[in-house]
Amino acid sequence: MTPLRAFPRLSRGETLLVREHMLRQAADSPRRMSDLAGVTHPKASGIPTGAHVANPEEIAAVRKDVMQDLSAWPTDRPVQRQHTAEFDRDLGQALARHLRILPADAGHEETWSFLAAIVFPDLTWMRYPDLHKDRVLGVRHRNVLRRAWFRQTILGDLQFTEAGPLGEDELVNLFERPSLSMNVTLLRTLARLVLAYDGPDRSEYARSLTRRAVMLTGTFLLDGLTESQLLEHLAPDPHTLETMLTAHGMVPHPLPSSATATSPRDGSRPPSADQIPERLTAPRGKPSDLVARFHRHMLRLTEEVASIAPQAGRVLHFLVNRDGGLKTARAWAAPDSEHALLDVLQKAKRLDLSIEALVIQPVYRPLFSEEFLEAATERLRKASRRSE
Repeated sequence: MTPLRAFPRLSRGETLLVREHMLRQAADSPRRMSDLAGVTHPKASGIPTGAHVANPEEIAAVRKDVMQDLSAWPTDRPVQRQHTAEFDRDLGQALARHLRILPADAGHEETWSFLAAIVFPDLTWMRYPDLHKDRVLGVRHRNVLRRAWFRQTILGDLQFTEAGPLGEDELVNLFERPSLSMNVTLLRTLARLVLAYDGPDRSEYARSLTRRAVMLTGTFLLDGLTESQLLEHLAPDPHTLETMLTAHGMVPHPLPSSATATSPRDGSRPPSADQIPERLTAPRGKPSDLVARFHRHMLRLTEEVASIAPQAGRVLHFLVNRDGGLKTARAWAAPDSEHALLDVLQKAKRLDLSIEALVIQPVYRPLFSEEFLEAATERLRKASRRSE
């Protein structure tokens, strides 16, 4: 893996001079903004700490890789307004993947000024064709590259769920409130709640949610709360949250609490922090959502199993509701697992109701490893031979 590195830095004054060239090019020949791209600047300097600073060859390779990842976005025209959220998401992913920037270097304005004005002037113009100085200068949360990289670093996978990506207004509410923006756990919890919401105005919901979080900073030290504790304070009441998650094919089940989590007043156990991401980042329940589709199929399967083996059906149903269909299947039909359900279904000549038969269906195979599928197939084959 490429080691982390720093990049040359360009002062504010020099960046503003380069911006003047960018403005002239945008006015005279906007389709050729890529002609301005470079890997050096005579006034750019390295950092004084002795860290490895990317050389011109490395910078050229970074530009090539980033532009390859963004090849679906034409560089000769601005990004259309209705597609800016998707572009920002893809840009952030490409930068996070290929920059390999030192975190300390990523905190400096002059680093991002060099990248936005010298290395990627075309991307800067594509996203903000007016080339406002704050989008070129490495101003925090304003520079086109810096904010995309930072958002990807914090939210990452959440931006690629079917419910995402978050829109600009929603992201601004999350990242431009000083009392919230330095708490990664809080940001991700808020983002999950926004993505799970399906009301009439998601942006307004995001605003009210972040306002509520800001208000909580006066009462709680949010940096010290776990994700499950944050949910207790920020999420709707349990019934509303369960309804909201179910509507999106998510798994609204109670999970064992972490050692530091507090218990709700009704005595039930809150979800643990390490389990919340799996159920809250699950995409919405559309046919193309394979995880949610598999979960629903598992729920139907438990009902059919219960008609043949009531006790096994009840146990399976409990596990699916507690852990989710995918996690239950991975545990129940794992290569080293042992259970008697196959024997029961074999005697009833209903091996088609086994989890093994479900997971090897072509549509669900991408959810499991080859080793897992081979073990499930072999176990099913042996059970089938016993029934002959």
